[in-house]
Amino acid sequence: MDNYLAKLYKNGEVYKEEEFGKIEIKPWQIFTEKQHLRDTMRDYCIQNRFSIVVQKANNKIYTVLCSDQRCPWRLHGSVLADGVSWAIKSITGDHTCLGLQTRNPMVSAKWAQRVLLEDIRAHNDIPGKALNKLLFERYGVTLPKSTIHRMKSEALVEIHGGFDVSYSYLPRYCEVSIDKACNEIWPTVDRRYCCKHLSVNFKGVFPRPKMWQLFWLAANATSDFIFGKAMKQMEKVKAGARVWLSHLGEQSRWSKHQFNPAFKCDVNNTNFVESFNATLGTDRARPVMTLLEGIRRVSMVRMATRRESCEKWDRQDICPNIVKRVKFLCKESRLCLAYKSSAGEYEIVDGKSTLPVSLNNHTCTCNAWQLTGVPCKHGMRAILDANLDPHRFVHEWHSWPETQAPEIGPPAFRRGVGRPTKNRKRGEEEQRKGKRSKTIKCGICGQFGHNKLTCQRAPTRKQKKGKEKKAEGAATTSKKGKKKAQNVDCSTYNFNQ
Repeated sequence: MDNYLAKLYKNGEVYKEEEFGKIEIKPWQIFTEKQHLRDTMRDYCIQNRFSIVVQKANNKIYTVLCSDQRCPWRLHGSVLADGVSWAIKSITGDHTCLGLQTRNPMVSAKWAQRVLLEDIRAHNDIPGKALNKLLFERYGVTLPKSTIHRMKSEALVEIHGGFDVSYSYLPRYCEVSIDKACNEIWPTVDRRYCCKHLSVNFKGVFPRPKMWQLFWLAANATSDFIFGKAMKQMEKVKAGARVWLSHLGEQSRWSKHQFNPAFKCDVNNTNFVESFNATLGTDRARPVMTLLEGIRRVSMVRMATRRESCEKWDRQDICPNIVKRVKFLCKESRLCLAYKSSAGEYEIVDGKSTLPVSLNNHTCTCNAWQLTGVPCKHGMRAILDANLDPHRFVHEWHSWPETQAPEIGPPAFRRGVGRPTKNRKRGEEEQRKGKRSKTIKCGICGQFGHNKLTCQRAPTRKQKKGKEKKAEGAATTSKKGKKKAQNVDCSTYNFNQ
């Protein structure tokens, strides 16, 4: 293109892009279009610390003057014969103005967006202060804080698209299998409640620490015996607790002893979901397509990373975390006593409890082995007594079979009212990041967790002013009373009577 223009206009010179600080303009420099000429003039003005005003501009002519009325500098350009290219025809006068410092009217939000777009693309969450620092270090200029944030918002829209554009792409992004999963499969699968969130609601109705302990004893009970014992104690401490729990529906949604053993999972909280939610970072505040792409990318990288780590395992039978769990259970089983009744059948004594264990069926009366697929400490005691490898009794779901990775579709998403939050929402029992300790006691209301400066019951400004006026009025009346007492003539009184 540059050679073509040079041959077409032999008297001119095609403008070559230069880095900031080396930009030069001269007559008969040829530009690809009018916007190219305007952008180059803006960069040149910012580089040399002066500004210009447009004297005349249309589809054929572009004439600008120095903004200082005492400066004779003038530039004139016009469109060339092809109707697209532009050229500088003349530059008259020399700059006699003193120049501008860090604030230049030529530095606009659109210009800053153009020169900082790649920096924002590389780091979407870069603060405005850092952007202003980049402008000063590279170009010697700064922008107001409000302009910087407006520029950054426009740049993010250009990079990721707006919320309206993002939602318009959702039909193409969604897969047909999602409808089938939500309408046909989802209603038939088993569901579990998060006991961590459930316990917060339970604690609000039954705030005693003993009730809190009994709730978790019932939730983590793997056998009917332990669950029933916990529920009886709960009813003795506070009547109505069992009724409250019965309103939750089936016990298989929150208590381990009723979980389906076919899943080999006894998890009754959503900690893994909270951990995954924390990895989304700034994508949570982006348009829906950017959020979904962020989730897909995080999942893709995590699966690939874990697959690579799996290939480095020393043993290929079970996962490393399960290996650690097996070692821990081996140590825990030392206090148990094993009594063999027949081939593969044992009685295990654990304290005051006697539990039958079957190595043939991979079962234990405590039900923990059936729920997790990993031998419990009672089953581990029987396995060690039989001199067998504990890894052989771990369910195949805890190994790494050769399977095809599932396709991941976008989750349901609804943008809430107000400014999108970037941090994960913490529960009531979690420690707030950057917050002070809950042991702080307020001097006004006597409650814990805040001080008198942040107390909601503290008097407002109007109330404080009213109290101050009352205090001033009381002080002035007391002073007047003292003055009257001092002005009383003591000679009128006869103290000898």
